Amino acid sequence: MPKLQRMCTEEELKMSTTFPLFSGIFNSPNINNSWGEIQAIPTNKARNEEASPFTKTRVGRKVDMKGTLVKTPNKFEIIYGEVSGGLTSFGLPASCRKKQYVDKVKLMVMLRDSLNQFFKVYLHVTDEQRKKLTIYGWLQVGVGLSFYAMDWIGSGIYRFGKVDKCELPIEEDDLSILEDAYCILSLLESKSLESEKIIKEILQNNTKNKRRRITTESNPDLNKNRTPKK
Repeated sequence: MPKLQRMCTEEELKMSTTFPLFSGIFNSPNINNSWGEIQAIPTNKARNEEASPFTKTRVGRKVDMKGTLVKTPNKFEIIYGEVSGGLTSFGLPASCRKKQYVDKVKLMVMLRDSLNQFFKVYLHVTDEQRKKLTIYGWLQVGVGLSFYAMDWIGSGIYRFGKVDKCELPIEEDDLSILEDAYCILSLLESKSLESEKIIKEILQNNTKNKRRRITTESNPDLNKNRTPKK
């Protein structure tokens, strides 16, 4: 706790707060949480899909944490987490408003790319089946955690919004507020496993509809806008 009352880097903050929280609460063998400067694979694919194979590959966006559904055939990345800066004195956020905003937009783009790359591969399903899939992200600013969700509703439109938030204690007397974080993360794990079932259902329906010619191939209307090259 004393560490959260003095200046600390983004890495120190991550490894002393969110890392032990996720490690202690997430216990499903179906979800593998990776920490560090981790590349988001769907973003890597999105940034290079129209590039020449003879040019240098662009690295995908880096994220501080990602949760992968290891029991799905495509190893779907269901959760992305971003820590926006460290702490200044007395546990105050070190990041400016611009960085916090940019990190939130970055999180939004990674969630969208994850949905896009999945939908582009499995084309023999209906839009109604695609709309069932929800993925999640979180953003840490100081000792505050905000949790977000995104789904696709068709016509190139995605719903992205904050679904919950909590504060982490910086004093031992305030440890009781960890219950809030525990409840949120337990629910996040449960919702991620629900998404796993939906993903497997989509994969099964895609195979059945393709081989039995029940549903013709359909390309979903996706938003693929990227940052213009300077």
